[in-house]
Amino acid sequence: MGIHIGYSTLACPDWTLEESFERGSSYGYDGLEMGMIDGEFVTVRAISANLSRLKSLSDTSGCRMMAIGSMVQLARDESEERVAAVAEARAFLELGGELGIDFVRVFAGWLSSNPSSDWRLDVVTDGLEQLIDIAVSTDVKLALETHDVFSHSTNVRRVLDRLQSPYVVALWDFLHPCKVDDTPHDVCTRLDGRIGYVHVKDACRNGDAEGWTPVSLGHGDVPVKEAVQILHQGRFDGYYVVEAEKFNHPDLAEPEITLPSEIATLKEYLLC
Repeated sequence: MGIHIGYSTLACPDWTLEESFERGSSYGYDGLEMGMIDGEFVTVRAISANLSRLKSLSDTSGCRMMAIGSMVQLARDESEERVAAVAEARAFLELGGELGIDFVRVFAGWLSSNPSSDWRLDVVTDGLEQLIDIAVSTDVKLALETHDVFSHSTNVRRVLDRLQSPYVVALWDFLHPCKVDDTPHDVCTRLDGRIGYVHVKDACRNGDAEGWTPVSLGHGDVPVKEAVQILHQGRFDGYYVVEAEKFNHPDLAEPEITLPSEIATLKEYLLC
């Protein structure tokens, strides 16, 4: 069983595409989640405009593009917004098929009107259900992240249970379940066999407005080592994707420092 380690381009908002692939490979990463292009969150237009360039770099750099880290939010307040979100996800899947990637990341999202949890489950399930056919035809999976109103893995599990499709999987972000006291053991138990890939990150409690401040691996309160070791012992064969959100937190160290450091710490956890 091989171990695959990738990183999100949120770590390096000022790098060119060439630098993102080539430096990632030089640091030992074999996968890349495309979260930003040219200093902006990834869009359908940006992927389309750089399609041949992305494919060439993914094929030749040694650090393949394994996911599009889209910002699609399925549980939107207005029906028109929900239709637009599904259309955007569909376009990302089509582009992902051309690129030969594994996943398109999607969110449930935040809701200003705060409807019932059943309503959220219904609209997220409905949105994903509309996308399964295109996911199958492109051979690209939809990865629903443990984030926002779906930070607790119970919500993600309920959607996966409703759909029962191998083309809809979980993306376990280590931080957000921690915010709602959802432990690594419980997440792995609920999502066993359904985790497509994971976001590896650490943070300290009682920092910014959310109550958490991002820090380097091993220096925070997120049980990263425990989560990694549970996955590894369970023979998880998906990508461990380092998500150092330099774009959202400019005070983090530069990617030339962060990315080599994070992969070294992650490898230590995997070897324990």
